[in-house]
Order: sequence, then C-alpha cells, then structure tokens
Amino acid sequence: LREGVDTEIAAASREGKRAGRSKAAATSAAKLSGVQAKYNRFDAEVAAMQRDSSTYCDEPEDGEDYGRWRAGWRLEAVAADIARITGENAFMAELQSRLVPIIVEHEDFWSRYFY
Repeated sequence: LREGVDTEIAAASREGKRAGRSKAAATSAAKLSGVQAKYNRFDAEVAAMQRDSSTYCDEPEDGEDYGRWRAGWRLEAVAADIARITGENAFMAELQSRLVPIIVEHEDFWSRYFY
C-alpha cells in the first residue's frame, strides 16, 4: 500500500508541477523577495508534509491527542480552505484525486492534513 501511495504522490507531483508552472511564473514576479524569504522555511515544511504519504494514509502517532482533536473537527468548517488549497496547489488537487476514495476516505485525508 505504501509503495502504491508513494507512486501516486510522485505522479501527482509531476502533474502538479506541470499545471503550476504557468501560475507560478505569473505570481513569482509579484512577490517581494523579503516577504518570500520569510516564508520559505514554512513553505518548505508544508510542501514536505504534503508529499509524505504517511500524512494521509497513516493514523497520527499520537492517537489519543488526534482523537481528541478529531472529535471537535468538522470537514464542513474547512470546506473553503480545502477549495482554496486544491485551487491554488495543483499537486494537492491531483493527489486528492488519486488517493480519495481508493486508498483513503475524503474526510480522513483532510483531517490528517489539517492535524
């Protein structure tokens, strides 16, 4: 299963890069270098988390904390965030289409992402 997910993540990454090239070219010129540098580390950490199959397919290591957090989490409350993420990030849109619901359920995919 892990190998299959990793293959899907690699494929989604390739598709996301292709789709995101034109968008990235248009927006990169508009970014100020000081602001961009401030967020580079954060962006890198988010990108690494997005490309790690365990983010979506494995229960979080701290199951007790995750259970408490999940009890108060509602998919409907983050629907606009999900739409923004998949609209702005071609990799995430492609990954979601490849993993949900074949490998992981929609709600599990996004709850693990936001956790």
